[in-house]
Amino acid sequence: MENDSKKQWIAGAVAMVMACVALPAWAHHPTGGETPASAMQGLLSGLGHPVIEFDHLAFLIALGLLTSLVDNGRLRLIVPFVVFSLLGTYAHTQGVTLALPEMWIGLSLIVVAGLLLRPLRVGTGVAVVFCVLAALVHGYAFGEAVVGARTSAIVSYLVGLGLIQSAMLWLVGTGIRHVGSSVRPVLIKASAGVSALLGILALTAGAL
Repeated sequence: MENDSKKQWIAGAVAMVMACVALPAWAHHPTGGETPASAMQGLLSGLGHPVIEFDHLAFLIALGLLTSLVDNGRLRLIVPFVVFSLLGTYAHTQGVTLALPEMWIGLSLIVVAGLLLRPLRVGTGVAVVFCVLAALVHGYAFGEAVVGARTSAIVSYLVGLGLIQSAMLWLVGTGIRHVGSSVRPVLIKASAGVSALLGILALTAGAL
């Protein structure tokens, strides 16, 4: 019975990931990759952006897993991350400049990998501070897609970003709690490894 339950969760997770990647991948380019010109295009682009770029996708998965290692992590981490990522996005559209954003994203991937691999549970305060800082960086990067867009497109883009990030973080954080105790550490280490690798690549590319 337990094995059947595990198989169902694995199958569900695979289906969810495929849906998250395939549908938004189409949605992110409703105008051929150009700046969204309408509210609908902004919404679709917002839904797609976080899951078709591997660095952002890897980070969201890792952060979702991190919520399971923090007391009441789904509430204490998801809410501030989503809120501050939207603030970072909006700041970019208003002309705020962040130097070397890709390097900061790379650093955030390495840090989240380190937090996942800690032998002890992650302190809530440390995790929340990290979430806020990482959210501003990733949100700033998301803002590049709507710089110069109409207000309606920017607002709907923010709505899309908020929805997809909240859903992904919640589903990953909830799903990992239903995975067998022998499988859970493997998934967490795999996510940490992918995040660390992408982070190193981003830092290396930024330094060249």
